[in-house]
Amino acid sequence: MNNCTVFHRVEKWGHTNCHQAIRKSCPPRFGSNTDLQDKCHRYLWIERFTQPSGSEITTPAGDPLFREYLSCMETFREKIDICRNKLTDICEDSPIRSIKTVRATMAARSLYTRGDLVREAKLFCRNVAGDIVRRRKLEARYPGSIKEVLYDRFVEDPFRHTEDLYEFINAGLTDSVRRWLKRNTKDSRKSTTIAHKWRRELAPWKANRISDACRNVFQLIDYDWRS
Repeated sequence: MNNCTVFHRVEKWGHTNCHQAIRKSCPPRFGSNTDLQDKCHRYLWIERFTQPSGSEITTPAGDPLFREYLSCMETFREKIDICRNKLTDICEDSPIRSIKTVRATMAARSLYTRGDLVREAKLFCRNVAGDIVRRRKLEARYPGSIKEVLYDRFVEDPFRHTEDLYEFINAGLTDSVRRWLKRNTKDSRKSTTIAHKWRRELAPWKANRISDACRNVFQLIDYDWRS
């Protein structure tokens, strides 16, 4: 996709240049910050155009404010459509592959209480459980296209699990990857040290509360977390 856009001379974020034509018609308080473009557009619609009867708003193609803008966007859209069609063809002809790192959403960050590990675990596990349920629905719809990788299980035997991943995508494990695994999973840098750190440092009462909060996740994933 990137090679295509470069070939057709599509500048990254080039579409924002098209907004210059109408941005100058906004009051000074909107400035030139791209984050305020939506507010600028809404202002133009409210101040200069009215909504006729019905649910659709007429396109102001004939208004001088929008002639330059629409012309600029049309040129940009034509180039993007060429590249998008190439990408669409590749996606439609290829088997579905999915890589998803399960973590709490950024929107949930404001709900966390700093230092309250139990509450953070509860919010995190709620997100994880929802992702697992959605993933299984996709697995039923696209069998053989999604593979679950559990970090705690992966670090127990990185080589074997990495080989499984490469086999899943019909690729061979390269020597450079083997060397990287050997270099980064030994001695003090061994990932199992991190994965099992909570067993040594977390107070038993806190571990039990987290286990209760994450019971749904433990039931959904076939893994003995306390072994």
